[in-house]
Amino acid sequence: MSAHSATALRTQAGRLAAHLRAHPELTTTDVAFSLATTRAAARHRAAFVPAGPADALTALDALADGAPLDAARGRGPAQSSPVFVFPGQGWQWAGMAVRLYDTAPVFARALDECAAALEPHLDFRVLPFPARGGRRRGRPP
Repeated sequence: MSAHSATALRTQAGRLAAHLRAHPELTTTDVAFSLATTRAAARHRAAFVPAGPADALTALDALADGAPLDAARGRGPAQSSPVFVFPGQGWQWAGMAVRLYDTAPVFARALDECAAALEPHLDFRVLPFPARGGRRRGRPP
């Protein structure tokens, strides 16, 4: 969930807890999906993964009281930019970003920057595909 201030985030948590108590038929999955897809992402944010409705209410009540239990809280960027995801899941995505990488220098630089930021935390190369002519893309291994 998100709000424009820390106080508004606590207020929203309290309202959501009251709504869930009034509508016990709602599933935590449906509520989470709706929060993620139908609301604007404001700057002050909180997230938690409840095991079920009772855990969700406990976390929301704690957040509303200003003492979140097992909830990640933080402030997001004031403005965000679009993100392109090329997940590589399935044959229909094979090579999807390769041509764009080869033909769009701005995209290639951005992808290289992402790889440089991610690879220190991974045990694999983010850009393992070879460029035309056989050279490797991204940072050297």
